[in-house]
Amino acid sequence: MGQKSVGGSKWNWIRITVSILAGILTIMLLLFNSILMVAFDIDFYETQYDLLDRPQAIGISEDELMRVTGELLDYMAGRREALDTRAVIQGEERYVFNAREIAHMVDVKNLFSKANLTRNVSLVSLIAILILLYAMFGKSAKLGFLKSFIAVSLATYLSLGILYLFAMLEFTLFWDLFHRLTFDNYLWLLDPRTDILIQMVPEQFFYNTVMRIMFYFVIALLVPTLASLLYIFSIRRKNSGLCKQGQ
Repeated sequence: MGQKSVGGSKWNWIRITVSILAGILTIMLLLFNSILMVAFDIDFYETQYDLLDRPQAIGISEDELMRVTGELLDYMAGRREALDTRAVIQGEERYVFNAREIAHMVDVKNLFSKANLTRNVSLVSLIAILILLYAMFGKSAKLGFLKSFIAVSLATYLSLGILYLFAMLEFTLFWDLFHRLTFDNYLWLLDPRTDILIQMVPEQFFYNTVMRIMFYFVIALLVPTLASLLYIFSIRRKNSGLCKQGQ
């Protein structure tokens, strides 16, 4: 009896650990998907350019700016080999980006490539783990996973709330720390007086981008979290009803 109990406890801990891992992978999948959705939404760029009056600030037409943005996004997505874009700026046709800006965009392209890989690996790993959970524990794995997912979601909401307050109150510091943690060089320090890249996407643009990503992520996470809570509540209500009938 003692050995059987220990064995059961061991398998229970394995189920809890794997379920938590599945919850973390779900969070990663939703987060990186939200990042990529915003980062490659050209309509979002157009709205922000209009809001922040970027064409006039740069000295470029709206059509030219959107063409340049399209080529920039194609480069970030790996659909364009070189960032040798030319455009008419301040009445003169020229290369849009200088050597420092292009070097920084190489880092940005690699960063988005890793983000895309992380999202895809998270999806494949999550599917594999859910199949493993079902194969090992049957239908009982479903309830365990949902409980773990809710726990991870609540921890994520707490962390996200702290990040939101930090970004809202001290965005310059927030964005500076993000770059220092993400990049191993200082190519991201651009001159807004001369560098077109930072003129296209000034700090306010990135603030709005971060807030949009957080909004997408919150909504994406809220739906499965509420669905999980409702399912668990319905199961407990059903079990409670069965217990009363048994009495």
